[in-house]
Amino acid sequence: MTSEISPLARQIQTNMAAVKLRIAQAATAAGRHPSEISVVAVTKTHPLETIRAAIEAGILELGENYAQEFEIKHNALQTESSLRWHFIGNLQSNKASIVTGHCSLLHTIDRQKIASVVSRLACERGVVQDVLIQARLGDEDSKSGAILSDIPYLRDYISNLPGLRGLMAVAPLCEANGQPAEARKYFDDIKILFDTINIQKCDILSIGMSGDYLDAIAAGSTMIRIGSAIFGARASSN
Repeated sequence: MTSEISPLARQIQTNMAAVKLRIAQAATAAGRHPSEISVVAVTKTHPLETIRAAIEAGILELGENYAQEFEIKHNALQTESSLRWHFIGNLQSNKASIVTGHCSLLHTIDRQKIASVVSRLACERGVVQDVLIQARLGDEDSKSGAILSDIPYLRDYISNLPGLRGLMAVAPLCEANGQPAEARKYFDDIKILFDTINIQKCDILSIGMSGDYLDAIAAGSTMIRIGSAIFGARASSN
């Protein structure tokens, strides 16, 4: 007999099952196997109670956007040794020490300076820190990431450091003319670039969130970042 779990954990479990069903359907339609796609459950601004319920529901891949919020949660959950944290927010060099060596994967390396800082910290701490290069898609000024034409140079620089695992990107919401952006077009562009990396162990393409992950799977995503579809609307960060 399995032990009873809390109502919140049960709801999270149900939501995750629905997400995984849609992943399976999208993967099959694209001629892919669902096992090719992993899910990072995005817990930013959600309280520790929700994260503990997620762990209770069997979710162990968690994504955070803000270094100081990650630090609080990581410290509170240090006994949960099976957790794999992902840092998916814009990373400033003065906050790199908070996440380097404490996250399984840093998704948002977008310039040489932050790559160098992370590499130095990882060496000092005796760890190999896996990272992704974040590519900037579209023309939205609010989006972080290296422009696509700079990715080969950043790739060559980071490939000399241990831990490069692939690319990450966020599809824009709007085109330059104000019209809604077509996520699939941008995902196809980043997949073409991903296929040209040709570096051993570069096997992660982190594209797709709650609103567009089906398009991302069709384009070839290997990792999607899902928050609201699993946990519901998040609390305000203010």
